Amino acid sequence: MKIQINLVVILLSLVLVGCKTTAPVPMPKTSFKPAENLSNEKVLVVFEDNFAKHLHNESQLMMIFQYDLGQYLSYAIKDSLDSSYATVDIGSTTADKSNYDIVITPRLVRFEAPVPIQVYLRTKSEIEIEYTVNTKAPLKPFIIQGFGDYEIDSDEEEKIYDSLSVSGPDIYYYDVSTGIGMNIPNYAYVAGRDSAIAVRQSLVSLLSQLKKKLKNT
Repeated sequence: MKIQINLVVILLSLVLVGCKTTAPVPMPKTSFKPAENLSNEKVLVVFEDNFAKHLHNESQLMMIFQYDLGQYLSYAIKDSLDSSYATVDIGSTTADKSNYDIVITPRLVRFEAPVPIQVYLRTKSEIEIEYTVNTKAPLKPFIIQGFGDYEIDSDEEEKIYDSLSVSGPDIYYYDVSTGIGMNIPNYAYVAGRDSAIAVRQSLVSLLSQLKKKLKNT
């Protein structure tokens, strides 16, 4: 009871002081099952200028949990495509696209990772990613969307989820003006794992749609 009361006092003090601290959310790298035979089609992934710089913030009380989402997606998208295509390059909007069979421009449609009431609970992360795909004639440009969330959909995914590390140091917050300090549980690491699974689901869906669309042309 004393611990609970002290925690309430600390949180109220932080609210009165009006200070916030930012905790980065480390999203672990996930794996993608490689295709038996990689396609020889050359793929170029074109990221918009600010895509890799996108940051996503989720707040609870005086904590801001920050996802370096743009940078994470930049690597994850390439990794997913590398699992099926022998050549996957990254380029800007001004890159020469003439030597590529497939040009993909990703766009983040939506990302949500609400902080749960208790930091030990899973984060109900959801994400939607869109690909604008340009290929050589006669196929016209098309758009596909992939959705992913924190729910485990398969035995393979469960193994991947269990393999992702959630260990990490507690975040210590100390307010100089009040002399109050507290340890924040390593929620950021748990949240990062849930969000990584959501991203993976979205990219697996996009890859499946892409291959199906190209196969049917």
